[in-house]
Amino acid sequence: MARELNMEEGQITILGQTVVMQPLIIWVRLQKELEKRGMGYLVYVIAKDAGKEWLLGLKKHSNMSINDLVNWGVSTISFSGWGKTSILNYDQKNKRGIAHVSDSNFAKMYGPSRDPVDHVVRGFAAAAGCIYFGEDVDAVETKCISTGSNICEFIVKKYTAASDDSEIVKKQLPFLFKEVKKT
Repeated sequence: MARELNMEEGQITILGQTVVMQPLIIWVRLQKELEKRGMGYLVYVIAKDAGKEWLLGLKKHSNMSINDLVNWGVSTISFSGWGKTSILNYDQKNKRGIAHVSDSNFAKMYGPSRDPVDHVVRGFAAAAGCIYFGEDVDAVETKCISTGSNICEFIVKKYTAASDDSEIVKKQLPFLFKEVKKT
């Protein structure tokens, strides 16, 4: 990955995609402020949409297979400081995946919470699932360091209001259950 990193004054790119370095506290404060207004889910929605655009941009710039592209995305999340990321299972047949982030810097900086907080990484996990499975899927964080777990765990699949009405799904994917603007 480091060989694909290009840093010049005022410009940083990875495989032709522009990136910026910024303090993580910006993301934490942005999310907390949106949560106060009942719009925390927007962090997830934007990360999911931007993640899909990022991966498709990488695909245009390279000749990577879908597997390599998703693995590159996972490496990028780790490389950029979100935490040590791994895919435990991406099941193409059942269109379901499980990803873990250990040592989540975001969750640690966010601090203790009753609910999982890694909405950016959750959006990235959903984006990878959309690309890998070839259809729109979402991600729910079922374990989080901020809630006392030793890892952050993300379940990626197609969620529906009819079959997935647990409290955690309702909180993390409110647009499935009520009229909430996704973007």
